[in-house]
Amino acid sequence: MGTKMDEQVHSIVHFEGAERPYLFVTGSELDRLKALVEQRGTYQADQWGEIRRNADQWLEDPIEPPNRGGGTSRHYSCPDDGNYLIYNRKDSQSHKCPKCGKVYTDESYEGWWCRLAHHEVAYATRDLAIAYAITEEDQYGEEGA
Repeated sequence: MGTKMDEQVHSIVHFEGAERPYLFVTGSELDRLKALVEQRGTYQADQWGEIRRNADQWLEDPIEPPNRGGGTSRHYSCPDDGNYLIYNRKDSQSHKCPKCGKVYTDESYEGWWCRLAHHEVAYATRDLAIAYAITEEDQYGEEGA
């Protein structure tokens, strides 16, 4: 392959004697997975369809990781009726109750929002990495890196 991402990885980590890929699956396992993805009706093909849609969505609408750690869920519910607040990844400042419609802007709600956003970043990275491994299309690898 010899992509820019490969060069960056090799400059940081030395994989002497290791065969690509380096993590989680071997090259032969990845080849087998690619073959199963191509077969209609297989579990892998069904899952691949969902993962690819997710990866494409992450490319169209990337998420920026929060610059701080997350908090606890006890601060992410409506104090009046106990409903879990609506998470909006584009807005860390406003947290709306789906039942009563109140919007909370207190900083205590931002911690759980950050935690949810960190989870989204992890899911995006996973989906983009799998899409890169299956397609070898640099757009997935670069966005997921």
